[in-house]
Amino acid sequence: MVAILLLLFNTFAFMQIYVDKRKAEEGKRRIPERDIFLVAALGGWPGSFLAQQLFRHKTKKGSFKVAFWIAASVSVLGYVALISQMR
Repeated sequence: MVAILLLLFNTFAFMQIYVDKRKAEEGKRRIPERDIFLVAALGGWPGSFLAQQLFRHKTKKGSFKVAFWIAASVSVLGYVALISQMR
């Protein structure tokens, strides 16, 4: 069950970055950073990070990077706690 959730969150996170990059290029309304951080904190940070590198999006903004890695840390700690409770 946990693996399925992580797959879904990572797929969604990857698509979020892709869509946000395209919207930025087209000058359209963007995906709020808080939404990106939420999905990252829920476990989608690897997919989001991969998309950031692949599409060269959100890689230079310092405040985004700090908040993103905080969300990733929250995710890792949360899943470690969840998995340890399942044993």
